[in-house]
Amino acid sequence: MMKEMKANDVMKKFENQNVVNRAEFTFEEYLEQLTGFQKIVSSCVYEGDDSFRLSDSITRLQQFIRSKGIKDDPFVKKAMDDIKETGKELAIIMAGKRGEGRIEHALSFVERPDLTVFKNKYITDGEEETEIDTILVTSNGIVILEIKTAKKDITISQDGRLLYENQISYHDDCIGEKIEKKRRLLKYQIEKEMKNRGIDSFGKPVRIESRIVFSTPYKTRIRVTDLYKKERFCFGNQLKHIIENYYSGTCYESEDLQMLNEIIGSMESNKKRFQQKLDFAKINREFAQLMELLTKQEVAEPAETAPILLKRDDSKESSQKRFYTFGKIAVSALFAAASIVSCVALSKSYK
Repeated sequence: MMKEMKANDVMKKFENQNVVNRAEFTFEEYLEQLTGFQKIVSSCVYEGDDSFRLSDSITRLQQFIRSKGIKDDPFVKKAMDDIKETGKELAIIMAGKRGEGRIEHALSFVERPDLTVFKNKYITDGEEETEIDTILVTSNGIVILEIKTAKKDITISQDGRLLYENQISYHDDCIGEKIEKKRRLLKYQIEKEMKNRGIDSFGKPVRIESRIVFSTPYKTRIRVTDLYKKERFCFGNQLKHIIENYYSGTCYESEDLQMLNEIIGSMESNKKRFQQKLDFAKINREFAQLMELLTKQEVAEPAETAPILLKRDDSKESSQKRFYTFGKIAVSALFAAASIVSCVALSKSYK
């Protein structure tokens, strides 16, 4: 049985961990919120141990709920649905994070001296904004990598949406339009900064290409069906070969390459904000109330008082005492009877 918890005490844990409701988050802030929620749920459900995954904590919560016999309670069902939704969101975010990590690992094996890698660069022209997963700068041009984590077959539909198993679309945006905006805003930002430095051009165009890179777990093979045919794609394990053999008609001089690296390196990272899908204030409150309900100790009813029965003592010593007492009573009775007889006889003699 878990230690009794009050909803207010659980809410204080969320406040101390800074798991609070905000209008917008950066990707890193959102991930921090989700992992913070996971830790607090784990520490409550596993009594101080915050190392368990949210999926493990959900399983244990369901066990407690069944043991309490409240699985059909409307509040309990709603609270668990919201906690499960948080778990799904965390799983998606963590899968994306691991996917980016695999690509970063793959890039570490690329042997190309003129290559510089930039991650999560934020770009805006004052009206539109975007964040680019990875930018590769080489003497032959710039390559944008749009990283997508996948472990099942993918279809790029004719309208540019990514369909998982040919039916589920995680984003309604056209992938081609999304990447085209990234190319356009990056070029705008580079040319703007060059003008600020008093340079009209390198004497050659700012060449920007792009690739959709599918990052799959180790030993996982997927098939990609491309019906869109407007953006090039590859797999993470192909990056080394593609980048090492990437050439074009453009060739930047060393000073041009240095300037490109300075310009892109000076751009802000991890700044783009997006509206969250989850209402942390409501979910935190539901979980806190759920923990109070699950850990509330039932007050035991007082047990009925059983009648006190005197136990008969059948020991030898007790038997002897009872026999002696009975003998004394019998002798006393005989003496009394004898006295009565004597008195009667004496009375008759006087008559």
